[in-house]
Amino acid sequence: MSTNKTIILVSALLLRIGVILFVFCQLFDIATSIESGSDFWDYFLEILLLLIFVGLSIIILALDKPQFEVFGFFLVLIGSIFSIFSVIITKGIRSELGIHFLLIAVAVYFILKSRRGNRKRAVNVFE
Repeated sequence: MSTNKTIILVSALLLRIGVILFVFCQLFDIATSIESGSDFWDYFLEILLLLIFVGLSIIILALDKPQFEVFGFFLVLIGSIFSIFSVIITKGIRSELGIHFLLIAVAVYFILKSRRGNRKRAVNVFE
């Protein structure tokens, strides 16, 4: 295998692992904040979040590259926007907001870069 193909394979795998870990962190934050007052409902919601995580992880690993790029973009975008609002509502303006804005910027950059291909001027995200 050539060096270029190895780099592409490793970077694609790291992106998939990164999105899976991002989804895990988001769902873990939601699971730790569950306080319904009933142990049954707490466990039920935690198991439901675990099943959602496992399902999303399988989908992320099974998608081919173009579909993963769009799906991963929307997962990171929605998760980051949720985190921004959650931090602002619960803690006010904090330094951790910068991380979520950076994630949104990087997600937008990668989705536009991947859709650009050989065309340098026209960018069509939803082909």
